[in-house]
Amino acid sequence: MLSLKCKIRYYVTEAIECTMKYAQIPYVTSDCCDEDVLIVPRCSEWNESHEDVFVRGVDSMFICVSRMAHTFPSDPVSAGVVHSSLEAVKQLYMSELSDILSDGRTWICSSVDMSSCADVYLHCRLQNADVSRYPVVKKYLERHPFE
Repeated sequence: MLSLKCKIRYYVTEAIECTMKYAQIPYVTSDCCDEDVLIVPRCSEWNESHEDVFVRGVDSMFICVSRMAHTFPSDPVSAGVVHSSLEAVKQLYMSELSDILSDGRTWICSSVDMSSCADVYLHCRLQNADVSRYPVVKKYLERHPFE
């Protein structure tokens, strides 16, 4: 069972947990720690070594669990596209996001035929956002990335 330890709770940790639930990855959480770390136990499905692996930092943790859940592709070109989309959605203003989604795309990575970790991240980031002035973004948020 993976162990997720986070200093504070925010949308990135929500995206990590959402991804693990989707992939049915068993995990436990702990909020009382001094760093963000994902502990992958030794001799497990994701870690064949004889030592526990510590993935530190929420961005690294998110990529790790996204790869486990297959929402971050193994194909190098698709991985590059998804990663660039992921970096973009971290910084986009609502108006920029609305412009991108106005072309009718279903998911944020138009060249990938399914939702990706960029969509999971964006959904978690926008959970409490006021999207009433952005109907395209509102429509996007009505789709769940894991459906």
